Amino acid sequence: MQSVSTEKYTYYQYAKEQAFPVYIRLRVAEFDPEIAGFLQIMNFTELGEKESELAQQNLASNQLAKVMTIDEATPMVAAQIRSNFDNDKYGKESIVQKPGYNVYRYKNMAMIVLSLASNEWLMGTFPELGHTEREFESRVVINRFLTWALAPMGIIGLWGRKTKQGIILGRMAEVKGEVIYIDYRNQNIFTMSEVHKLRKSEIFIKQDALHKLGPVRMRFEDAQAFLAIHSAYFGANGMPMATRQAVATLAKNIMSYKFAVNDIAKELS
Repeated sequence: MQSVSTEKYTYYQYAKEQAFPVYIRLRVAEFDPEIAGFLQIMNFTELGEKESELAQQNLASNQLAKVMTIDEATPMVAAQIRSNFDNDKYGKESIVQKPGYNVYRYKNMAMIVLSLASNEWLMGTFPELGHTEREFESRVVINRFLTWALAPMGIIGLWGRKTKQGIILGRMAEVKGEVIYIDYRNQNIFTMSEVHKLRKSEIFIKQDALHKLGPVRMRFEDAQAFLAIHSAYFGANGMPMATRQAVATLAKNIMSYKFAVNDIAKELS
């Protein structure tokens, strides 16, 4: 993939306090004024000039470093984002494998060109990215980027929310596009705009409409399948080895429970 000029771009770093080498860069003026606040909520911190220079050095020397350049879509790219394709019947998201790279599309929202062999990815989208009225779609697109970028570090993203009862996993729409990122090696949980220590008492919660009794612990095999289903990783060839290993590690070391829907419905309201 061709390198993109860094001139006039503003850099944002994900989970800056943990020094993750994962960045977004964009020309802020091209987008809705809410974009800065949206990225902050998504746990991205704006970098100053010197920090941006360090980020560029990191991208040149660290194989795990990733940056996604977000630009307003050109007329040609905009037409592709809005086009009707046969695979649209499976949902608004699609990913197509090309020689040496992949193309991800969220219909009417964005298109991302990425290659796991490159540390620079490109995204074309519209000025309303991050706007309140497009918050769900914006969350999904940014979370897809994060799951790809963090996977090689052994960090897994799961559709869900952290509550007092535990980590409630659900479908993408049920949790309004929110993703919980778990770094088991460093015992951290990343929610939107917050970082928590992974406590020994933490549990995963499955809402089960057929379950009428109190909480019941799931067997390892069931817990592993439950976590895999709720992984936010979206790939042309399924989950990579690092993500599958992360799923197995979490299923083994963090207990998963079935709860009756009524017992936790208020947590998702």
